[in-house]
Amino acid sequence: MGPLCLSIPALLVRSLYYAQITSHLCIVQSLVHLSALSCNEEHLGNPEPRTIDTALGRETVRREQFTANAPGELVRISQDGKEQWAVLPASLPPAWRLDLSVINRLVFAERALGALNGLGEMLPNPHLLIRLFLQREAVASSRIEGTLTDLQQLMLFEADETAAPETGDAREVGNYVRALTYGLTQPPDRSISPALIRELHHLLMDDVRGGDRNPGRFRQRQVFISGRGAEGMSFVPPPPTDVPVLIDQLAKFVDESSELPELVRIALVHYQFETIHPFEDGNGRVGRLLMSLLLCRWGLLRKPLLYLSGYFEQNREAYINGLLAVSQQGAWDPWIDLCLDAVTIQARDGLERSRRLLDLRDRYRAHYQTGKQAGVLPVIDSLFEWPTTTVKQLEERLDMPRFSAHRYVTALSEQGVLVELTGRQRNRVFAAHEVIRILSEP
Repeated sequence: MGPLCLSIPALLVRSLYYAQITSHLCIVQSLVHLSALSCNEEHLGNPEPRTIDTALGRETVRREQFTANAPGELVRISQDGKEQWAVLPASLPPAWRLDLSVINRLVFAERALGALNGLGEMLPNPHLLIRLFLQREAVASSRIEGTLTDLQQLMLFEADETAAPETGDAREVGNYVRALTYGLTQPPDRSISPALIRELHHLLMDDVRGGDRNPGRFRQRQVFISGRGAEGMSFVPPPPTDVPVLIDQLAKFVDESSELPELVRIALVHYQFETIHPFEDGNGRVGRLLMSLLLCRWGLLRKPLLYLSGYFEQNREAYINGLLAVSQQGAWDPWIDLCLDAVTIQARDGLERSRRLLDLRDRYRAHYQTGKQAGVLPVIDSLFEWPTTTVKQLEERLDMPRFSAHRYVTALSEQGVLVELTGRQRNRVFAAHEVIRILSEP
């Protein structure tokens, strides 16, 4: 059952505790007697092929790669008379037999989230640390897609675009920050609808690579994913004509109440979104962004201090293979286990980094809180929300006279709290290097 399994007596105790939080355990009884997947042999054994024109690559998805448990159906598509098979996922929720390892991992994940929420409630400033972890998520999620920008480069770009390397990567990661911030600040009564998903995608793809591929619009052509899985196996998402209906079904699943545990639902939603692949580009980043939104929207996180892309980046092969295994074999339990492990490990990581950052803040404040230096305390606090800054930005954020902002930046630089990043004599950018170091460490 994996490294996180409990003994049977402990599992029973934990299961009773977990039922107090939700009625999650009833899913075991309701799912055990269901058939494997409602759309298995009937669809994959004798498919009624649909033929459409497409612009696919040359590789072929072989029908025999998909077992009877695959959650959906294969539809036939063609290019110049050459047949391809596209994956059309079944609507959520799937019917599958829940393994006890999933329940074990749910307990650990809930416990880790509880500890992180407890720390979040004790933050002296509701905005403290939140932006730092949002930026960390943006870097990790974008890195999975091959965008090579580190945290300091992102923060330098956000402080002064002209000072960042002109690769376009920093702008891509900056767009992720914008899109995630936009999603997190939507009214709580606004559903995660197709319209909101398109808005997030438009923000993500604005003025970056892939920005010419219809940002904010669901794709109108067939796409083809090569190199997915351990053997470089290709994958063909659903035909574009099916995308609007599939996204509507997914949005309905997100919006409706369910007896499924929320963390399990998030894993299901992420698989479904990535399999639908509704956009021409940027699907992975939007899909992981939606996971962060759902953690907050469904009340699992009181403050957005948990982001999962760091785990997926470190376990990229297992992440991609897990998605493919669900499509081909209906391997839901290993996929959900992976996502729950991501929650547990990243929540523990977020808790540890948060404590280290708060300890650093306390050390700075203890040093400066007496005598004439006490006026710098608001500047110290601002560095744990915006670790890179210019004098002008500090002046505007803290509403302080320019000469005061300049004096505080100079003092903090002389004492090693801030370092200058650009080497310029004017329009300089300063960074709280110890804050960035804690966030950047593996």
